[in-house]
Amino acid sequence: NPAGLAYIKDSQASMMYVRSVLDVSHIFMGYVKNTERIGAFGFSIFSLQVGDIEIDNRLVKAEEDYVLTCGYALGNKNLSVGANVKWVQSTLMQDYSAGTGTFDIGVLIKPDIEGLSFGFCAQNNAGEMKFMSKGDPLPQILRAGAAYKFKPARYSSLLVSADSFKSMEDTPKQNLGLEWVYKNLLAVRLGSKMNYDLDNYTFGLGFMLNDFQVDISHTLMSNLDSIQRVSLTLRSFGGSSGEKKVETNVSDASIAAAEQEKKPETIAVDSDIADMVEKDLVQVFMSVKAGRYSDARDLMILTLMENPERRDWQKIMDKLNKVVKITEEIKGKDNLSGIMRKGLMSYLKPVEDPKDAINKLRYAREKSADADKELPEKLYAMLKDAYPYIAKLDDIPEGMTFVDYKLYQALNHIYDGHYDIAIKESKEVLDLEPENVLALKRLGSALYCLGKAEEKPSVVEEGRAVWKKAVKLSPDDLEIKEFLEKK
Repeated sequence: NPAGLAYIKDSQASMMYVRSVLDVSHIFMGYVKNTERIGAFGFSIFSLQVGDIEIDNRLVKAEEDYVLTCGYALGNKNLSVGANVKWVQSTLMQDYSAGTGTFDIGVLIKPDIEGLSFGFCAQNNAGEMKFMSKGDPLPQILRAGAAYKFKPARYSSLLVSADSFKSMEDTPKQNLGLEWVYKNLLAVRLGSKMNYDLDNYTFGLGFMLNDFQVDISHTLMSNLDSIQRVSLTLRSFGGSSGEKKVETNVSDASIAAAEQEKKPETIAVDSDIADMVEKDLVQVFMSVKAGRYSDARDLMILTLMENPERRDWQKIMDKLNKVVKITEEIKGKDNLSGIMRKGLMSYLKPVEDPKDAINKLRYAREKSADADKELPEKLYAMLKDAYPYIAKLDDIPEGMTFVDYKLYQALNHIYDGHYDIAIKESKEVLDLEPENVLALKRLGSALYCLGKAEEKPSVVEEGRAVWKKAVKLSPDDLEIKEFLEKK
């Protein structure tokens, strides 16, 4: 199913060799790159080789087939769609050749039931092979299936999958499979195929080490030899060094403490955290919110051990390692410590907010006393290295602070009629300084002007409410009083 490309993380290269019955062999090589922002792209080549036969006292290849495929998929956590464009080339007895193009389309659905997915795929939707005068259409195949993955025990997962497919000229066939994975190191697989001409059963093993995987399988067929498959997979293929897994040295005592902390009775769950992350990450981010980054790192290691299939969480682990290298905790009760914790939360959370993280750490760096600048300076430098383009967007002119620059920008946007941008700039200041009177004046003005421009009285009143808050903080500000006299 080409829609599955959307759920491959980073990059992946794979190769497979199949030795079948009657001197038939298959070779597959493929590469997938998931850009995350614009989707996943896949490229592959498949080869089928049938053994030699003797014709007119000469030995020739009975059949050689090749399929070149380019695939694309785009999706989110609940739905993905994908398509393949293929070129099929076939040669019979080295004398008769034919080629044609075709395409596949597929859909994968992941409802809000953890581990459950459904898929549908229509293959070979066009094209015909014309060896001589008459062409034969490629066999169109319709396939539908479902899978459910869960954790029957600690450090292990079990996948149950089933699918059914039908060629337009054949009876429906079904497949059933089980896969048990232990600690993302060992996989054991069992499979059964039903309604085939030759009933057969499959069993196999998989061995994983970091991003490298080897799979072998053995298929038993009635009254015939068995089929052997061997495949190699390399994940995070072609990635930058920043994408590689960061090794950590964590003591057994730290892991034991993390295990104790993960017990439900030892921690009260914050509803904001529960809404922001999946349940297995709640306690990790409770520690992040509290500024205990070393504890969060240890809990994350334990979480990855319990969920070895969640390779997407490795990115959070990598970020935590970077933070812990700078500071193991930020526990101060002062305002700037709180702002740094919030900034790091924006950096570490699964749906990251780089701009907010950079803004908060830049502000903390500016406002810290000289004796306390080292920590926010290092954290801000870390974020600039991680997001150079975003950091450059808000280059601040020399002599201005972050707050001064944002308020200056907000005023210019009001004059230019870009009220929505002025609202955003003012709110960024108020997120850091909730009682900044000038930011409240800018926000009130932007809302008032936006409401007038779009003839929305409710937005006008929202602007007036912000001005009223500003006048309470600065009762002698005559300008605000003039604003409030406007209708």
